[in-house]
Amino acid sequence: MWHRSCFVSGVAPQSKSIAVLPFFPGDQNEKHVQDKRHCCCAASRRRCGQAGTVIYNTGSAATAAVALGVNDDGSLNTTPNIVVNSSVTGLAYQFGSATASDWRDATSPGCFCEGWGVSVNGTDSGYANVTTDSGPNNLTFGAATAVTGSTVTTTTSLTSLPGLVVKQAYQPSTNAPGALFRDHVTITNTTGAAVSDVKYVRVMDWDVPPTE
Repeated sequence: MWHRSCFVSGVAPQSKSIAVLPFFPGDQNEKHVQDKRHCCCAASRRRCGQAGTVIYNTGSAATAAVALGVNDDGSLNTTPNIVVNSSVTGLAYQFGSATASDWRDATSPGCFCEGWGVSVNGTDSGYANVTTDSGPNNLTFGAATAVTGSTVTTTTSLTSLPGLVVKQAYQPSTNAPGALFRDHVTITNTTGAAVSDVKYVRVMDWDVPPTE
């Protein structure tokens, strides 16, 4: 089992645990020159209808400070939408209160440009990003599992190499549950043959409120 921040190497079974998606109100990692809220292309708009799950750091929208919207393919930016500054939920923070909700998102304003990818052997790769890639590419997946108010797990495999399976278990971080979600990524090789050069990447386009 390897625990690294940017890639996994070796022969399966392999696992990577990464803490991702920090969010602090007012933190702005990228400022867009122009507002691109409507850049979602036709293919991406169709993608926005994919089944998705919104989870909360406390398990309940009434008491939560942060929320995460996860598509069945493992990417963020999905429906149902709970935020006021976009049309889908990615990584959101509650600027309001239980009686006056004001959820605002940090990954979906501008464009729905958050995603992930996996590759092996330098030849087979699969990836998913709602806007940039118009959804999943060379990935096979089903409905999310282990769905609770604060957890969701997605399982995908490479369409061109079905024995290469990527499981992503999303949950609040134990170290900073009020500001951080954890994506525990497990990459498993059941092809019956050794694989090499195993890589996992994650990308996102930050537009952090209230200055997005």
